Amino acid sequence: AVAAAGVAWRPTPRLSIGVGGFLLFGQFNARLALSACDGFLCSFPEDPSYDAVAQLSLSVLTPFATFGLTLDFDSVRIGVSAASPFRLSGQADLTLRPPTAPAYADAVVVNRRPGCPADDATASCRRDTVGQARLQFPWILRLGVELRPLAALRVELAAVYETWSMQRAVTVTPTDMWIEGALGGGLDYQIGEIEIPRNMQDTWSVRLGGEYRWAPVRVRLGVAYESDAFDDAWRSTLTIDSDKVLAAAGAGVALGAGIELDATFGFIWYVTRNVADGRATQTTAVRPPASEAAPVAIGNGRYEARAPFLGLGLRGRFD
Repeated sequence: AVAAAGVAWRPTPRLSIGVGGFLLFGQFNARLALSACDGFLCSFPEDPSYDAVAQLSLSVLTPFATFGLTLDFDSVRIGVSAASPFRLSGQADLTLRPPTAPAYADAVVVNRRPGCPADDATASCRRDTVGQARLQFPWILRLGVELRPLAALRVELAAVYETWSMQRAVTVTPTDMWIEGALGGGLDYQIGEIEIPRNMQDTWSVRLGGEYRWAPVRVRLGVAYESDAFDDAWRSTLTIDSDKVLAAAGAGVALGAGIELDATFGFIWYVTRNVADGRATQTTAVRPPASEAAPVAIGNGRYEARAPFLGLGLRGRFD
């Protein structure tokens, strides 16, 4: 959920300036499979019975802000805006299910403070099951030009730039978490930092839309193109993205007393990607580290996506 407050000022009839403050709050949850195949207990790192499954839950409370201005020249309006970046980070609850392979049949997950022996179960040697999580979100910059060639017609061309290259990785750092008692009690493994490489790239988009009004109805059409946020080398199923084309149509109906009902329907097409040399690899976090064998690529394959969308809105204006 997002709570927002904004203020706008019109110092001259042709210039409007606005600022907004936002507070994003909620819960970020993720489920990760971590290979615990160390090259000693197993030799096939893609064996799912050697996956430890981590469940992450992070309470989110983070602010961000927007700024914008509009220049109004009657038949032409120009608008620009910027939304600040923000980070989801903080102390997260982290639970881990040991692998189901026979070698881990008697293993348990514990949180041991540094310097404490493995068999010390006193409160002074055990931690809560927590970790630190970090995920970065981008700047969003927008520019739009609206033309009004007729009293009933508006046409807008817009461009958007988003600095997704800020998101290099999803990082989770467990606090002294161990898998103890593997191989009948003879082996312990510490769960080290969990890093999922993202290596995203900045995106840009162009958008063209128009609206025509037959009172009390407004009819709208629009198309857009947006670039891919990932290079094929770092593509994975964690986020499905590609170059994409969007088309949409909508209408608004005035219901009287300043109330207007809006509806829109559209479709988005993603360019199909075939990845053969991906660098996204299987996540492992056991210490001592896993085998020195070549990392297992998990991003290769064919990526296809199509998506319809529907929107409804209700607007009230009281002059």
